[in-house]
Amino acid sequence: MTQPEAHLAQRPPLIAWVVPNFVTVLAICSGLTAMRFAFEGRFSGAILMICLAGLLDGLDGRLARRLRVTSRFGAALDNLSDFLAFGAAPAVVIYLWSLQTLGSVGWLAAVFYTVCCALRLARFLAATEDTTKPAWMFTYFRGIPSPGGAAAALVPMAATFAWFPDEPVSAVLTATWLVAAGCLMISTIPTFALKALRPRGGALFIALALAGATAIGFLLAPFHTLVIVVCTYLATIPLSVLRFERQRRRHRAGTVE
Repeated sequence: MTQPEAHLAQRPPLIAWVVPNFVTVLAICSGLTAMRFAFEGRFSGAILMICLAGLLDGLDGRLARRLRVTSRFGAALDNLSDFLAFGAAPAVVIYLWSLQTLGSVGWLAAVFYTVCCALRLARFLAATEDTTKPAWMFTYFRGIPSPGGAAAALVPMAATFAWFPDEPVSAVLTATWLVAAGCLMISTIPTFALKALRPRGGALFIALALAGATAIGFLLAPFHTLVIVVCTYLATIPLSVLRFERQRRRHRAGTVE
């Protein structure tokens, strides 16, 4: 076999390249559909479409790595998908749901959140090209990731649908919460990168059980589950900060790679 033939034989089939990018495109479609639902006043459906985009976002990268077809094109497409599904879509949905009553102030809150998401994604894309970081730092994000920011931004809506469907919505509280979610995305607070964690032994079974319970929760009570998951995630931030600082001290002392 000649060298070009051997190279072609080692390349993954075309379908392997198409599948992860197709999943990313589905995430884009989910974000756009969420905005359509919001324009039609179907806000519960809009939340579910953004959650679906989050599920697809977690799937496309894993598929690409599993099929060994990661590429700069896929990374760029994923970044664009994240901006639309987790930056633009939540801002439009929340603005139409509550912030319109605040006029320009509500719109500024939505724009602020979207810009924060864009800045966070640009910073993340630049950080992936940094090969000087020690391996342990790749288990952390700087600030919360864009899917987490979107989920956090949706908490007032989800909580209203879950527990207070007949209560009036506080636009000021919603705007404040949305701005806070944007600030968390552009912050430098170290947060756990869940996709980089590799639980083993008993921890693996616990992780699987929690994942299964969360999946069932989303099927049976999606809005309750979303609020609980986001609040639990936010509660882990102090732990991630403490662990990050401990590992950084050990790294400086030469005891961590």
